Amino acid sequence: NEIDSKYEIYYNILTDNVDNEDIEVGYISTSFDSVVGTINSKGTKTVVLKLINNSDKDVKIEIGCEGGLVNNELILTKGITTNKEISSGDIILAYNLDGPSGLYPESFPGKDDGYTVTGVTCNGADAIWNNENWNVTISNMTGKTITCTVNLKHQGYWDFPFINNYDTFVIPANGTYKIELWGASGGDVGNYSGGNGGYTSGNIYLDKGSELHVYIGGTPTSRLGGYNGGGASHPHEYNSSFGRAGGGATDIRLKNGVWSEFESLKTRIMVAGAGGGADNRGGGYGEGSGGSSGGVYGYNGVSLNNGNGHGYGYGYGSGGSQLSGGKINYTDGSNSISDLRVECSFGNFGIGGSCYTLNSSMQNEAGGGSGYYGGGDSNHGGAGGGSSFISGHNGCDAISEDSTSDDIIHTGQPNHYSGYTFTDTVMIDGDGYNWTTEKGEYVGMPSYVDGSIIAGNDGNGYARITYISE
Repeated sequence: NEIDSKYEIYYNILTDNVDNEDIEVGYISTSFDSVVGTINSKGTKTVVLKLINNSDKDVKIEIGCEGGLVNNELILTKGITTNKEISSGDIILAYNLDGPSGLYPESFPGKDDGYTVTGVTCNGADAIWNNENWNVTISNMTGKTITCTVNLKHQGYWDFPFINNYDTFVIPANGTYKIELWGASGGDVGNYSGGNGGYTSGNIYLDKGSELHVYIGGTPTSRLGGYNGGGASHPHEYNSSFGRAGGGATDIRLKNGVWSEFESLKTRIMVAGAGGGADNRGGGYGEGSGGSSGGVYGYNGVSLNNGNGHGYGYGYGSGGSQLSGGKINYTDGSNSISDLRVECSFGNFGIGGSCYTLNSSMQNEAGGGSGYYGGGDSNHGGAGGGSSFISGHNGCDAISEDSTSDDIIHTGQPNHYSGYTFTDTVMIDGDGYNWTTEKGEYVGMPSYVDGSIIAGNDGNGYARITYISE
């Protein structure tokens, strides 16, 4: 064009006995120009028309351009396009949120903000929600501007299954949150079961943007022990060993890192202990189930059928406590064995007892369960379960910030040095008994699967964080 001028694209149906109602005509506006507008001097306009023939015959259509045009050149390109994905240039995105008002984001929620999309609708277009990419694909547009409404629902909680690593939860809004943890169970063997994992919960106020690091304990699948501190079993191949490894604790930390790093372990503000591994030595040497997680104290393992006079050091692992790990305990009539074997049997801060060594004088069998302090490993009997901890829970004993791996200093009170403390705390051991400063009555624990009441957690650990209120 040699001057600025207005234009309008038109069409005429040239086939007889075809009505306008039989032909759908529209245009795709995003990234292209309108059918009506102004074109600048020396300018170019690209208009993409969409024509759909709903009649039962071939139709001839004339397309032209009207306006005060000079030296106009109209180029028509035939093409067939369906379900074309378009960009968001002319898309207005609206959304409806269903969930706790305190969690409403300032803009459209992200994929990891805890929302699920329950539906999407667009006026004048078709829409498909892609949950993997967290976006909407729009096709068959019939108008210049399209408004799409996405409906989102927040379940009000976040789940953390076992991933053999830690996860980080960034607090989405100021408010009170309920944190629930389930520890892992120890390994089973023969007719004997590893101890069950425990359950802890409590409410805590958290600031938006702060971070919690979630370590989920694993039930053992090899002799090396479950993730997050499970004690290893005797170093035979797993399928032929007498003992089984201990389970890993589940905990919340303020500092991340490798699970065994003390500077990370010392920042734990809640721990659900794990169960000890079972043993099936048999032949009159001794055998038994692993001890379940505590509570303030973990359960001892069991040693049965050990009275054949072989002269071995028959023993079970004791449970971890608030002050120390468990160790091997010899049953009546057993001979004492090397001090090295006793020494390596101890559980420790965040780690179940484990004599994982090729030195025959130090080879115990089942591994202790992890916890605040881990349970002891065992020889010809079940290993001990780990203890649990909740900052602010009466009966717990928090450590000093000045503690090191070689010098753990206990404060004699339950509040973590960080100031993060829980209210409305609940601590249930792996056998289903409630704990305050001491063991109480049987209450069972909620299953993270369906909320039913179970005695203890059998399997990998789990965590759930629920938003309570602003």
